Amino acid sequence: MNNHLIAIISLSLMFAAPDGFAAGKKTAAKKKTAPSRSPVMLEVPAVPSLGPETFEIPKERGEKRSDSSAKTELYEQQMKEDLAGPSAKLSAGAELIGSGKLFQTFEAIAKEYSLPVDILLTISLHESGFSMKSPKPSSNDKGWGLMGLGGKSNPNSLSEGAKALNCGAESLKTDPVKNIKASAALIVDLKKKVLGKKAKNMRFKDYHKILKAYAATGENFADQVFADEIFSILQTGYSQKMPSGEVITIEAYPELADFEPAPLQ
Repeated sequence: MNNHLIAIISLSLMFAAPDGFAAGKKTAAKKKTAPSRSPVMLEVPAVPSLGPETFEIPKERGEKRSDSSAKTELYEQQMKEDLAGPSAKLSAGAELIGSGKLFQTFEAIAKEYSLPVDILLTISLHESGFSMKSPKPSSNDKGWGLMGLGGKSNPNSLSEGAKALNCGAESLKTDPVKNIKASAALIVDLKKKVLGKKAKNMRFKDYHKILKAYAATGENFADQVFADEIFSILQTGYSQKMPSGEVITIEAYPELADFEPAPLQ
């Protein structure tokens, strides 16, 4: 009986006390979560107005956009000027190549300079693959134009060719006919220098010495390799169909059937 009475009195005291033990725990739990709901503790910044001023393009951005348009127009203008400048001049070579008269042009120049057309054709094949290209800035392997003037195989041919034709070197880069003529003029000049009086009665094989001098890299090994590679093509002959449909043919020379590269010195 006493125990039962004590339990009832304890329960009465718990519910009667506003700050009782159990209630105290509940109150404490609420106090822990309450701050997270307080706008002061979160310090949320004021939300900007979503009116027209927020989404309207500011004046300075509008100006930048105008500047961008101006730059685009300037870029397009520069492109047009480029196409009307050196790039357009290079198309003269492309025009010749696509005309179907490339061989005819080589043949006419070879006749003018009293040279075998196959010598000029083979140099062009070796240096440019019959294309009117400019060398990449990062590489000096190939030179300018159909004959590859000023390239790794013949570094002095651009400047020397300009002297031989009494013209500016820049014109040799873009004019395909002058480009071929410069190479032909150099070969004729070298015939006299290398062979002297024997040039009048020269054999076709003597062109090997002239081609070595034409290369003029400053290294005998490189000069000989250039001449050997030209002669290897002339030994077997070569034929290539151009995009225009024109077929460029380099004749095989029977007198080179027994040609063998000389020992490198």
